[in-house]
Amino acid sequence: MFFRRAFLSLLIALTIGLLPASASWTPVGARALSLAGCQVTAEDVWSCRNNPAGLGSLTGFRSGAFYESRFLSSGIAAKSVCASYSLGKVVSLGAGIAEFGNTHMKEQTASLTLARSFGAKMNAGASIEWNTLRFSENYGAASAL
Repeated sequence: MFFRRAFLSLLIALTIGLLPASASWTPVGARALSLAGCQVTAEDVWSCRNNPAGLGSLTGFRSGAFYESRFLSSGIAAKSVCASYSLGKVVSLGAGIAEFGNTHMKEQTASLTLARSFGAKMNAGASIEWNTLRFSENYGAASAL
Protein backbone atom coordinates (compact mmCIF):
# COMPACT_ATOMS: atom_id res chain seq x y z
CA MET A 1 0.00 0.00 0.00
CA PHE A 2 2.86 2.39 0.86
CA PHE A 3 4.61 1.77 -2.47
CA ARG A 4 1.38 2.36 -4.39
CA ARG A 5 0.88 5.75 -2.70
CA ALA A 6 4.53 6.69 -3.18
CA PHE A 7 4.40 5.74 -6.85
CA LEU A 8 1.15 7.67 -7.40
CA SER A 9 2.56 10.74 -5.61
CA LEU A 10 5.73 10.61 -7.69
CA LEU A 11 3.74 10.22 -10.91
CA ILE A 12 1.52 13.21 -10.10
CA ALA A 13 4.52 15.36 -9.12
CA LEU A 14 6.38 14.54 -12.34
CA THR A 15 3.29 15.14 -14.47
CA ILE A 16 2.60 18.53 -12.92
CA GLY A 17 6.26 19.49 -13.18
CA LEU A 18 6.53 18.56 -16.86
CA LEU A 19 3.28 20.14 -18.08
CA PRO A 20 4.55 23.74 -18.38
CA ALA A 21 7.66 22.63 -20.24
CA SER A 22 5.75 20.52 -22.74
CA ALA A 23 3.12 23.16 -23.44
CA SER A 24 5.58 25.61 -24.99
CA TRP A 25 7.15 23.16 -27.45
CA THR A 26 5.50 22.88 -30.86
CA PRO A 27 6.49 20.35 -33.51
CA VAL A 28 8.03 21.61 -36.73
CA GLY A 29 7.31 20.27 -40.21
CA ALA A 30 4.26 19.05 -42.09
CA ARG A 31 4.74 15.40 -41.12
CA ALA A 32 4.95 16.23 -37.41
CA LEU A 33 1.80 18.35 -37.59
CA SER A 34 -0.13 15.71 -39.51
CA LEU A 35 0.81 13.10 -36.88
CA ALA A 36 -0.32 15.37 -34.00
CA GLY A 37 3.25 16.05 -32.92
CA CYS A 38 4.34 12.41 -32.79
CA GLN A 39 7.75 12.72 -34.44
CA VAL A 40 9.66 10.02 -32.57
CA THR A 41 10.45 7.68 -35.47
CA ALA A 42 10.64 10.13 -38.36
CA GLU A 43 14.03 10.64 -40.00
CA ASP A 44 13.95 13.89 -41.93
CA VAL A 45 15.51 17.35 -41.88
CA TRP A 46 13.10 18.46 -39.12
CA SER A 47 14.75 16.01 -36.75
CA CYS A 48 17.15 18.80 -35.76
CA ARG A 49 14.18 20.34 -33.88
CA ASN A 50 11.86 17.39 -33.22
CA ASN A 51 14.06 14.32 -32.66
CA PRO A 52 17.87 14.73 -32.75
CA ALA A 53 18.55 11.00 -33.18
CA GLY A 54 16.62 11.02 -36.46
CA LEU A 55 19.46 12.86 -38.19
CA GLY A 56 21.77 9.87 -37.73
CA SER A 57 20.48 7.95 -40.73
CA LEU A 58 20.33 10.89 -43.17
CA THR A 59 22.89 11.19 -45.97
CA GLY A 60 24.06 14.25 -47.87
CA PHE A 61 22.86 17.82 -47.40
CA ARG A 62 19.21 18.60 -46.66
CA SER A 63 17.43 21.81 -45.77
CA GLY A 64 13.89 22.99 -45.25
CA ALA A 65 11.79 26.03 -44.40
CA PHE A 66 8.51 25.93 -42.49
CA TYR A 67 5.76 28.49 -41.84
CA GLU A 68 2.54 27.89 -39.92
CA SER A 69 -0.08 30.55 -39.29
CA ARG A 70 -2.42 29.36 -36.56
CA PHE A 71 -6.05 30.41 -36.87
CA LEU A 72 -5.08 32.58 -39.89
CA SER A 73 -3.45 35.10 -37.56
CA SER A 74 0.05 36.37 -38.27
CA GLY A 75 0.47 37.21 -34.57
CA ILE A 76 0.75 33.54 -33.63
CA ALA A 77 2.75 32.28 -36.58
CA ALA A 78 5.60 29.78 -36.30
CA LYS A 79 8.60 30.03 -38.64
CA SER A 80 11.56 27.67 -38.82
CA VAL A 81 14.58 26.88 -41.00
CA CYS A 82 16.64 23.69 -40.58
CA ALA A 83 19.61 22.17 -42.37
CA SER A 84 21.56 18.95 -41.93
CA TYR A 85 24.75 17.54 -43.40
CA SER A 86 26.17 14.07 -43.00
CA LEU A 87 29.88 13.71 -42.26
CA GLY A 88 30.59 10.27 -43.66
CA LYS A 89 28.21 7.38 -43.13
CA VAL A 90 27.66 7.51 -39.38
CA VAL A 91 27.77 11.14 -38.13
CA SER A 92 25.40 13.99 -39.05
CA LEU A 93 25.29 17.65 -38.04
CA GLY A 94 22.17 19.78 -37.97
CA ALA A 95 21.32 23.41 -37.28
CA GLY A 96 17.99 25.15 -36.96
CA ILE A 97 16.43 28.49 -36.20
CA ALA A 98 12.80 28.87 -35.09
CA GLU A 99 10.65 31.87 -34.24
CA PHE A 100 7.16 32.19 -32.81
CA GLY A 101 5.08 35.30 -32.19
CA ASN A 102 5.06 38.91 -33.35
CA THR A 103 6.37 42.29 -32.16
CA HIS A 104 4.58 42.12 -28.78
CA MET A 105 5.77 38.62 -27.80
CA LYS A 106 8.52 36.76 -29.62
CA GLU A 107 10.13 33.42 -28.82
CA GLN A 108 13.29 32.51 -30.74
CA THR A 109 15.30 29.29 -30.66
CA ALA A 110 18.63 28.41 -32.29
CA SER A 111 19.82 24.82 -32.12
CA LEU A 112 22.87 22.74 -33.00
CA THR A 113 22.45 18.97 -33.31
CA LEU A 114 24.90 16.08 -33.53
CA ALA A 115 23.67 12.56 -34.36
CA ARG A 116 25.36 9.21 -34.85
CA SER A 117 24.15 6.00 -36.42
CA PHE A 118 24.93 2.68 -34.71
CA GLY A 119 23.63 0.45 -37.49
CA ALA A 120 20.41 0.19 -39.46
CA LYS A 121 18.07 0.35 -36.46
CA MET A 122 19.77 2.45 -33.80
CA ASN A 123 20.66 6.15 -33.73
CA ALA A 124 21.65 8.54 -30.94
CA GLY A 125 21.59 12.30 -30.98
CA ALA A 126 22.12 15.35 -28.81
CA SER A 127 21.01 18.91 -29.29
CA ILE A 128 21.94 22.18 -27.62
CA GLU A 129 19.47 25.08 -27.89
CA TRP A 130 19.52 28.77 -27.12
CA ASN A 131 16.03 30.06 -26.25
CA THR A 132 15.08 33.73 -26.09
CA LEU A 133 11.76 35.18 -24.99
CA ARG A 134 11.04 38.88 -25.51
CA PHE A 135 8.05 41.01 -24.60
CA SER A 136 7.28 44.53 -25.80
CA GLU A 137 6.99 47.64 -23.66
CA ASN A 138 8.56 47.38 -20.19
CA TYR A 139 8.27 43.63 -19.66
CA GLY A 140 11.85 42.73 -20.61
CA ALA A 141 13.48 39.62 -22.05
CA ALA A 142 15.03 36.36 -20.90
CA SER A 143 17.38 33.81 -22.44
CA ALA A 144 18.40 30.26 -21.56
CA LEU A 145 20.81 27.65 -22.87
